Amino acid sequence: YIVDGDGKPIIDLSLTKENTIKISARDVKSLKYIEYTWNNSKKTKIEANKENLQLIEKEVEIPIGQNTLKVEAVNTNDVITTKELQIKGVKNPNITLTKEEGYVVIKVEDEVELDRLEYTLNGQKYRINLKDKNYTSVQYKLKLEQGENILEVKAVNKDGGTKEQKGRANN
Repeated sequence: YIVDGDGKPIIDLSLTKENTIKISARDVKSLKYIEYTWNNSKKTKIEANKENLQLIEKEVEIPIGQNTLKVEAVNTNDVITTKELQIKGVKNPNITLTKEEGYVVIKVEDEVELDRLEYTLNGQKYRINLKDKNYTSVQYKLKLEQGENILEVKAVNKDGGTKEQKGRANN
């Protein structure tokens, strides 16, 4: 019969939240350690926990830009499993909404370069193309209608980093 992993450690890589990846290694018997590197740099070693020698988990931040993550898992029989992944780390834009007399001000800032701004004000959708304009910061002033105003804003940078924000304002 075939044992889980056929005597080799099994490595799983999964995105957990913005710019974070979870490295999971498991083995039917027991693991010694895992090692991971970004872009062939210095190895980071994580020893197995004595309470659970069959599983090692670690969440790590993805560096900004295009990257290669290499993970090695070693079990107590010195059997090694290696997994490599190409992944791009992105930083999301920042959105600030403020209210000024009769207006709402949308301010978007980004470390990279803004690609587009989309917003919906009271059900009316708008899209502003910022591609190839080299903008890292934009500001728009929108006139509010009488009563309650509902605003949804989405900013996207050229790396695909996305931020969404919703707000309500009474006028």
